[in-house]
Amino acid sequence: MRVEAEPACVLHTRPWRETSALLEVLTPGHGRVGLIHRGARRPRRGAAPVQPFQLLEIAWRGRGELPTLTRVELLEPFPDLSGLSAVCGLYVNELTVRLLPRGLSAPALFTAYCRTLQALGTAGPPDAALRAYELALLSALGYAPLLDRDAAGQRLQPHGHYRYDRERGLVAVTEAGAVPGPVVRGETALALAAGRLEAPRLRREARELLRHLIEPLLEGRPLHSRRLLRSLSVGGPSESEPVRNAKP
Repeated sequence: MRVEAEPACVLHTRPWRETSALLEVLTPGHGRVGLIHRGARRPRRGAAPVQPFQLLEIAWRGRGELPTLTRVELLEPFPDLSGLSAVCGLYVNELTVRLLPRGLSAPALFTAYCRTLQALGTAGPPDAALRAYELALLSALGYAPLLDRDAAGQRLQPHGHYRYDRERGLVAVTEAGAVPGPVVRGETALALAAGRLEAPRLRREARELLRHLIEPLLEGRPLHSRRLLRSLSVGGPSESEPVRNAKP
């Protein structure tokens, strides 16, 4: 197989043999791709950086699970991520590697990924960007919930309360505390579908709903980026509040 030019973002890299590296990249046309980057630890002068949080154009060739990277060109650097935003970026990368199978074409997810890194580089709340990406990833996997109607086919009422049933979808409940599992207001589900999670309360409820959907897919395996976020939360009050809001 030979691919001459494909946009890509690096999700993960690790050393391989003496001078090379194994890459996991996200592309629009081929989804997640594993690549061998020969000579990665002996970079040539003027070579484009092959690292996360950069928009690249790459080429590769070869058969099997790990073809060889043959060309890299830097198309656009995303905004610099540091501190909390960098950890949120690592969460997005780790979640994608864990859940997205190799070879599943995902152009909409690639667009959502680039949009998420742009958003994490701004002063806006990082949790809104994380929720939007989690929903896009679930959509690519075929697990996204229906967010405008309940299990009976009725339109969601903004002030109604709904429990998410894995088999049926959102089920209307009369009292928020009367049933197990996460319960969200109709307002939250509608705001999540529209990508308009301005209020902290909406973002908290959306986080609980999406985590309820994501956890079974992780099959009990912890995410290292979550531990990093928890370690950041031991900082001072000015830092711990955004960290609490950004929990994946």
